[in-house]
Amino acid sequence: MSELGKIIDRKTIRFERVVAGPIERVWDYLTRPELIATWLATGEIELRVGGRVELQTMGGVVRGVVTRCDPPRALAYTWIADGSEAMRPAGEDLESILSFELTAHGVDQVVLVLTHRPIWDGFMGRTGSGWHTILERLGSAMRGEEPAPFMEIFNRVIPDYERLASSTKESG
Repeated sequence: MSELGKIIDRKTIRFERVVAGPIERVWDYLTRPELIATWLATGEIELRVGGRVELQTMGGVVRGVVTRCDPPRALAYTWIADGSEAMRPAGEDLESILSFELTAHGVDQVVLVLTHRPIWDGFMGRTGSGWHTILERLGSAMRGEEPAPFMEIFNRVIPDYERLASSTKESG
């Protein structure tokens, strides 16, 4: 998984990945606590609209509320980072929406689309690098491989996302 995400506008980034299916397996990786812990964070997501989201990441706690739950095709929740300045600017509270859409692709593959919006001003490069890293770790976990350390992947891709973010600012 090395393709870069796409900056849709100065507040939105989207990633599209083809992962091993079936779709129910991918859904499990997005929703079951023991599988979420292999690539994203520890914690849990209550799978119902209005359900609570609480994830303990390496940068702090993310809290939210499920806004869409359509198993095994779509999951969305608010994303409120309550952690270090690496996850959010000091003193800023911004409620983002994180959405996952799954579509069967052939017999044993799934197209996974992740969209995150809105993103704080000045945080597009870090946000893009973070989600790129997380999706790379998801792919490894789903293949039964030990995911590479977060910072190893993040540091490799952040220059690309900072360039993308910079070119987006210049063009619009």
